[in-house]
Amino acid sequence: VSSRNLYLRHVLHTTLDDFKERGFGVFMRKATTEFLKPVLPHERIHIRSWVREVRNTSFFIEFEMLSGDQKDVHARGELLIVWMDLATGKPCGFPDWAHRYFFKPLPA
Repeated sequence: VSSRNLYLRHVLHTTLDDFKERGFGVFMRKATTEFLKPVLPHERIHIRSWVREVRNTSFFIEFEMLSGDQKDVHARGELLIVWMDLATGKPCGFPDWAHRYFFKPLPA
């Protein structure tokens, strides 16, 4: 099971199959990475990611690859993800039913 599926299942209480059954998917349109420091084979790393911007048919995820102690940044980058209508294979607006999974109110 991928970490993405675990996140969807345990944090958002849904799965990729739920999205697929509703005819919804995502497409990685662009990925950029700036490598700053090498990671040695025995090193542990920590990945920190966040959604920077949500648009009508796409969203941007930024990320950093950090050392295990999170003191050094080894890489940083950005992904452009497009919401897709699986029936047409074309970009679509973010479906209203999915808002409850991605836009939860922050705890007080």
